[in-house]
Amino acid sequence: MGGVHDEDELRARIIEFLGASTRNGLYRTNGLVKVVDLGNGRRLDSKGVEDAVNARSQRDISPYVLALCNGRAATLILGSSELLKLRATLLLGLGEARFLTSDERRVAFARTYRVYVPAGRKALEGIDQFRDRYQDVRRVEREEVIATVADIIMELLTSQQPSVDIVGSKAPWAYEIVDAQDDYLYPASVEGQVRTVIRRRTIRSIAPAITEFRQTYSDRVPGGSMPEARNVGQGRLTIQNLRPYEENGAPGYRYDIVISFPPLQRGKTLEIGWLLTHQLTKRDQWGPGIVHRVQLTPAVPIGKLSISVRFSPPLVPSNIWRVDNVAPQNIIEVEARGEALTPTQDRVQAVWEGVTLGRACGIVWNWPENLH
Repeated sequence: MGGVHDEDELRARIIEFLGASTRNGLYRTNGLVKVVDLGNGRRLDSKGVEDAVNARSQRDISPYVLALCNGRAATLILGSSELLKLRATLLLGLGEARFLTSDERRVAFARTYRVYVPAGRKALEGIDQFRDRYQDVRRVEREEVIATVADIIMELLTSQQPSVDIVGSKAPWAYEIVDAQDDYLYPASVEGQVRTVIRRRTIRSIAPAITEFRQTYSDRVPGGSMPEARNVGQGRLTIQNLRPYEENGAPGYRYDIVISFPPLQRGKTLEIGWLLTHQLTKRDQWGPGIVHRVQLTPAVPIGKLSISVRFSPPLVPSNIWRVDNVAPQNIIEVEARGEALTPTQDRVQAVWEGVTLGRACGIVWNWPENLH
């Protein structure tokens, strides 16, 4: 690093980079800003910022992100490091917040300062009623959060041994998915039965060498048990960071699928796969009128995605639709429905080319009236 003026200029460039990313989030910002040459052309990017923010606290703040978005957090009981991590995550669209809309992130960010939508309203209702106060908070506090994150990054950049994990490479991921297939099988009844899904991925390394595949998944299984996983491809599979997860009032689980394998060199591909089994219970939550779905929201580039669902008579829906590239939280909305799908031998399938990062694709349906 150079003198004071060099450091001031570097900090100003970091602040400009962060500030320009608050509207759409860092993971939806196409441009990269070269922060400093560390000898091998490394750049500060979305992954680098996220690593810097996460390094301040090991606590998982994802439940707070969802609670604030849904208006269920009356108070925040967090230490200063955790609160900073939460605010930066929301403001910059990191972690769980990368899949929220800009309005959802802004409202949740404002709520960290105890600015709330009027009681009884949904997350985005009543925005106009408190927009003036919300803007007041954001003008004052937004710059403070950005400046603090910039100071954290500067501290890392000016240390004697900058961390490779903190100063990211050009791409925020080490591999891309060439082909993804999710094949679901639903039982003939619900109570005491199991649902299975086989997920297959063909991955291509875009780093010098990678040794693991890691992706976070959410399974919305009303009343169901924790998923059981079995490897059906190459490598060694483990489930990590399993935690309860709630979406739109429906319980489920969020977890990381990790598959380890020998070093995969840049440009080489590998086929992996795993089978997940869920025990189904509480039949009442699967009744007529309940919209059900299977979906995928990619966090890394996917070339081709295929999702299929095989139903077991008599539990075969009469109304099934595909959903293309929508906000994940809107996938069950009527307005999101695309082409109607007709089962062939009790099976439906949808295929997508070039799925958009952070947008959900999937299949939705209503269970039949004679569900049993």
